Amino acid sequence: MKAIYLLLCMLFILFLSGCVDSSPLRSHVEVQINQAFKTRFGLIDHVIVKDLKKNETLTVLNPELFSNSLGSMKRVKIHLLNPDYSLNIKTSKESKEYSREQIKATLLYDSKKEIICTKNKKICYETSDSLRTFLIDNKMK
Repeated sequence: MKAIYLLLCMLFILFLSGCVDSSPLRSHVEVQINQAFKTRFGLIDHVIVKDLKKNETLTVLNPELFSNSLGSMKRVKIHLLNPDYSLNIKTSKESKEYSREQIKATLLYDSKKEIICTKNKKICYETSDSLRTFLIDNKMK
C-alpha cells in the first residue's frame, strides 16, 4: 500500500513538472510588450528598426529602453496605415535555447500619424510622448 502511495506521488510530481513553463521567468520587458501587443515572448533581446522607404536597417534598440518608453498609449482603430518603419522584435539565435515561446514579431510605425501597430494591424496605439521622444532620439522621425 505504501509503495502504491509513493508511486502515485511520484507520478503526480512528474505530471506537474511536465506542465511547467520551461522558459525563464519573464522580465518586465517581455511582460510589457506581451501585454501591449498580445505577443507571447519568453525572452526579447533585439528590437531592430528598419526604414521601409529606404529598405535599410537604421538601428538596433535596447529592448528594455524600448519597453520602458511605451508609457501609457491609447488604443485606436485604424483603417489606413502608411508605415515608415518596422520594429522587428526578436529572440536571438543564441537565446532561443532559453525560451520555447514566440521568437519574433513585427510592429509597424507611421511617424506622420504617430501610430504603432502589430503587423496585421489588429492592435494599434497612438504613441505616448515618451515613446515618440524615444523613437526620435533613435533616428526615427
